[in-house]
Amino acid sequence: MTTVEMIHLAASVLFMGGAATLLFQRKKLRSLFSRRQQDATTILSSLEDRLEAQFKAQTALLNEQNKKMAKIANQVSTLADERLVEQAISVARMGGNPEHISTAVGLTLDEARTLHRYRKN
Repeated sequence: MTTVEMIHLAASVLFMGGAATLLFQRKKLRSLFSRRQQDATTILSSLEDRLEAQFKAQTALLNEQNKKMAKIANQVSTLADERLVEQAISVARMGGNPEHISTAVGLTLDEARTLHRYRKN
C-alpha cells in the first residue's frame, strides 16, 4: 500500500468517524428534546389541572357568597318593610289620613287605609 492510499484510507476513517459521531450526537439531541417536550407537556397538564381546580373552588365560593348576599338582602328588605310599617303607624297615630300616610311613607292607598283603620282600633 502506497503512502497516498494510506492517507486516503486514514482520511476515510476519520470522515466515517466524524459522520458516526455527528449521527450519534443528533440522535442524543433528539432524545433529549423529546424528553424535554414530554416534561413540558406534563407540567402544562399539571398547571391546567390546578387552574381548573382553583376555578371550581372560586366558583363555589362565589356561589356561596351570592347566597349569603341574597339572604342579607332579604333580611334588609324585611327590616325596611318593618320600619316602613312602623312609620306608617306613627303617622296614623298622629292623625294622618290614608292619603297622607300613603304619600308620606310610600305605601299603597289600600295599605294606608288598612293601617288607618288599625289605628282606630
